[in-house]
Amino acid sequence: MNLTGLITLYGDIVGVIEEVENSPSFEKFGETMLLLDVLQSFNFIFMLYMMVKILRIRNDLSITLQRCDQDLLNALSLVNDTKIQLQEMRNEGREELIFRVVEICNKHDIDMPVMDASYVISNNLHHCKNDCLFRILDLQLHELNARYDEENIELFKCVSCLSLAKSFVTFDNYVINVKSDPKFAKCKGLSDLCAKLVKTNKCNTFSMIYKLLKLALLLSVATANVERVFSAMKVVKSQLCNKRDDLWLNDCLTYIEKAFF
Repeated sequence: MNLTGLITLYGDIVGVIEEVENSPSFEKFGETMLLLDVLQSFNFIFMLYMMVKILRIRNDLSITLQRCDQDLLNALSLVNDTKIQLQEMRNEGREELIFRVVEICNKHDIDMPVMDASYVISNNLHHCKNDCLFRILDLQLHELNARYDEENIELFKCVSCLSLAKSFVTFDNYVINVKSDPKFAKCKGLSDLCAKLVKTNKCNTFSMIYKLLKLALLLSVATANVERVFSAMKVVKSQLCNKRDDLWLNDCLTYIEKAFF
């Protein structure tokens, strides 16, 4: 059962557990009492409705990212929309969430904590907002910002030009322009093409094409460098070295990092 189903059937679920609990033949009375206490607590209702709200915000993005026929530009716009909605929930949506939770608790006769009462070194309201809601929202925002930073977004925009769905429509103007320019007639490879784009200042006009060409030229070099690093690591990280102190091995590997960077 998903979280939405749990919300819809919450009253029925609690009713069934109460009936099972009162059965004289039921052996796990203590476990049922514990489960019922958890289900009928303010913290459970708060966390349940908080996670449903957060997952609803991320739902469209999650579905889009799992599609086989990926549209990167639309996916990137959804990433930005998701960040905005999460930030808005952090800034303004907390009161609405707490109000909804209080409403549900009153409906099902669940004991409510006094929000101004002490909770360890703070009060219950501060605990709900800062320790629960803000912490989870900040983790969500941090994850999205880490996975989709400026460099990754720029890369996705470049790769989106290679989408077969639109028959490389982004390249149409570039192809027509370059074919009609005699300066590009004698280009013999990607490196010549990149150099000619810079020389004619077309690298600014067709910036996405230029970045894709640079990426194609750099990938092979970057891959070779990584392979060299791992080859060197095999020499240092041998079966004998595995028995030695990690700090000593880190000192041995320092030269690899310097050579790579």
